[in-house]
Amino acid sequence: TQGILSEEVIEASKELLESVPYPVIHIAGDYSVKWANREGIATYGGDKGMCHELSHGYPVPCDKHGEACPKLAAEREGRAVTVSHVHTSTNGAEHFSVIAIPVTSGGVLEFHVPMSDGMGSDKLTGLYGREFFEQLAKRSLALLRRLDQSYSVALMNVDDIKRINDTYGLLIGDEVLRGIGRLLTQGLREVAVCGRWGGDELILFLPSASHTSGKSILERLIGKVRRIRVPEEPELRVSVSIGMVCASSPDSSFDKALVGASEALQEAKRGGKDRYVIVALGDGDS
Repeated sequence: TQGILSEEVIEASKELLESVPYPVIHIAGDYSVKWANREGIATYGGDKGMCHELSHGYPVPCDKHGEACPKLAAEREGRAVTVSHVHTSTNGAEHFSVIAIPVTSGGVLEFHVPMSDGMGSDKLTGLYGREFFEQLAKRSLALLRRLDQSYSVALMNVDDIKRINDTYGLLIGDEVLRGIGRLLTQGLREVAVCGRWGGDELILFLPSASHTSGKSILERLIGKVRRIRVPEEPELRVSVSIGMVCASSPDSSFDKALVGASEALQEAKRGGKDRYVIVALGDGDS
């Protein structure tokens, strides 16, 4: 699989990666740990052996236990992926958001961002809360910028949520949001960081996503939302509108991308809802 980082870029970035306040681990194609930064060594008690031994204590890769493997997913997709994982650290079991970026020679570079229980979860949807999501997205973007990787940001609204609440009640409206949250958590965990931005507005951060891959993701997502059913109201049909910005340069700021995604979302709504609009954020937009 064609990777998106080279060994040379990783070697040249080690001084930066040593300063990152959470574990960064370079994993070879055979699962062996090639290098870990100081925080990675402190968190897992070393930098030797296989990645699944270091972070899980498993004798075999985590996919053999039925878990999503960030390394395998990143190598298969040929782009950065994000997977929520529980790791065994020197402090006990901890929850991490793992961002894995494939390497041209095989294997991945992984960033293990710790999730705070207080900030990391929105109680209704099960997605990241706004504060944690924003911090995670901006930290990820800072690393992508130094590694010269692109990204995309998408904002999503439930269509006609006020009508749903007025017609069926707030509990049904909450169940719709809960169902979409489950869909995002289960269906996009390997390609996107998903959060609740506020109200019925949900947000996606997609490391290294291009216009083509982003379009494919949004098409699948909209199709899956259409199939959501609420048992108490089987006649209710659910749809979403989505606006996405594809940043061709990692120098483009998260805040600028957020504005572009919001404008694209409004365009999708004006165009009839139940659809998406993708716009580009160029190299000069910062």
